[in-house]
Amino acid sequence: MNSELNIDSSKLALEIEKLRKVSKDLEDILNKLKNENSILYDNWETRTSEQVFFDFDMFYKELETIKKTNDNDANFLQNVVNNSYVQFETNTNKLVDNNIAI
Repeated sequence: MNSELNIDSSKLALEIEKLRKVSKDLEDILNKLKNENSILYDNWETRTSEQVFFDFDMFYKELETIKKTNDNDANFLQNVVNNSYVQFETNTNKLVDNNIAI
Protein backbone atom coordinates (compact mmCIF):
# COMPACT_ATOMS: atom_id res chain seq x y z
CA MET A 1 0.00 0.00 0.00
CA ASN A 2 1.27 3.49 -0.82
CA SER A 3 2.40 5.23 2.36
CA GLU A 4 1.32 8.55 0.84
CA LEU A 5 -2.26 7.34 0.55
CA ASN A 6 -4.52 8.37 3.39
CA ILE A 7 -8.21 7.57 3.35
CA ASP A 8 -10.48 8.82 6.10
CA SER A 9 -13.31 6.29 6.02
CA SER A 10 -15.70 8.54 7.95
CA LYS A 11 -15.20 11.38 5.45
CA LEU A 12 -15.57 8.91 2.61
CA ALA A 13 -18.85 7.67 4.10
CA LEU A 14 -20.12 11.27 4.20
CA GLU A 15 -19.18 11.79 0.55
CA ILE A 16 -20.91 8.56 -0.43
CA GLU A 17 -24.07 9.77 1.31
CA LYS A 18 -23.84 13.10 -0.53
CA LEU A 19 -23.54 11.25 -3.83
CA ARG A 20 -26.54 9.07 -2.95
CA LYS A 21 -28.54 12.22 -2.10
CA VAL A 22 -27.65 13.78 -5.46
CA SER A 23 -28.79 10.58 -7.15
CA LYS A 24 -32.06 10.55 -5.16
CA ASP A 25 -32.70 14.23 -5.94
CA LEU A 26 -32.06 13.54 -9.61
CA GLU A 27 -34.52 10.66 -9.52
CA ASP A 28 -37.15 12.88 -7.87
CA ILE A 29 -36.68 15.59 -10.49
CA LEU A 30 -36.86 13.04 -13.30
CA ASN A 31 -40.09 11.56 -11.93
CA LYS A 32 -41.61 15.01 -11.51
CA LEU A 33 -40.68 15.97 -15.08
CA LYS A 34 -42.14 12.76 -16.45
CA ASN A 35 -45.38 13.26 -14.53
CA GLU A 36 -45.74 16.88 -15.59
CA ASN A 37 -44.94 16.06 -19.19
CA SER A 38 -47.42 13.22 -19.29
CA ILE A 39 -50.15 15.81 -18.66
CA LEU A 40 -48.74 17.91 -21.46
CA TYR A 41 -48.54 14.85 -23.70
CA ASP A 42 -52.24 14.14 -23.14
CA ASN A 43 -53.20 17.69 -24.11
CA TRP A 44 -50.84 18.70 -26.91
CA GLU A 45 -50.80 16.87 -30.19
CA THR A 46 -49.08 18.58 -33.10
CA ARG A 47 -46.04 18.03 -35.31
CA THR A 48 -44.11 20.34 -33.03
CA SER A 49 -45.17 18.39 -29.96
CA GLU A 50 -43.79 15.19 -31.47
CA GLN A 51 -40.34 16.75 -31.66
CA VAL A 52 -40.62 18.24 -28.20
CA PHE A 53 -41.63 14.89 -26.70
CA PHE A 54 -38.82 13.17 -28.57
CA ASP A 55 -36.37 15.71 -27.13
CA PHE A 56 -37.81 15.13 -23.66
CA ASP A 57 -37.30 11.38 -24.07
CA MET A 58 -33.68 11.93 -25.07
CA PHE A 59 -33.22 14.23 -22.07
CA TYR A 60 -34.72 11.59 -19.75
CA LYS A 61 -32.28 9.01 -21.08
CA GLU A 62 -29.36 11.35 -20.34
CA LEU A 63 -30.59 11.96 -16.79
CA GLU A 64 -31.11 8.23 -16.27
CA THR A 65 -27.56 7.57 -17.48
CA ILE A 66 -26.19 10.17 -15.07
CA LYS A 67 -28.21 8.68 -12.22
CA LYS A 68 -27.02 5.18 -13.06
CA THR A 69 -23.40 6.39 -13.12
CA ASN A 70 -23.84 8.10 -9.74
CA ASP A 71 -25.41 4.95 -8.28
CA ASN A 72 -22.60 2.78 -9.64
CA ASP A 73 -19.95 5.15 -8.27
CA ALA A 74 -21.60 5.22 -4.84
CA ASN A 75 -21.88 1.43 -4.80
CA PHE A 76 -18.25 1.06 -5.87
CA LEU A 77 -17.06 3.38 -3.13
CA GLN A 78 -19.27 1.70 -0.55
CA ASN A 79 -18.47 -1.89 -1.47
CA VAL A 80 -14.84 -1.73 -2.54
CA VAL A 81 -13.06 1.31 -1.16
CA ASN A 82 -14.96 1.87 2.06
CA ASN A 83 -15.41 -1.77 3.06
CA SER A 84 -11.83 -2.71 2.14
CA TYR A 85 -10.38 0.29 3.93
CA VAL A 86 -12.53 -0.20 7.02
CA GLN A 87 -11.38 -3.84 7.10
CA PHE A 88 -7.76 -2.67 6.74
CA GLU A 89 -8.25 -0.17 9.59
CA THR A 90 -9.80 -2.85 11.78
CA ASN A 91 -7.00 -5.31 11.09
CA THR A 92 -4.36 -2.65 11.67
CA ASN A 93 -5.98 -1.54 14.93
CA LYS A 94 -6.16 -5.16 16.14
CA LEU A 95 -2.51 -5.69 15.23
CA VAL A 96 -1.48 -2.53 17.08
CA ASP A 97 -3.62 -3.42 20.09
CA ASN A 98 -2.20 -6.97 20.18
CA ASN A 99 1.38 -5.72 19.94
CA ILE A 100 0.85 -3.08 22.62
CA ALA A 101 -0.50 -5.72 24.96
CA ILE A 102 2.66 -7.80 24.56
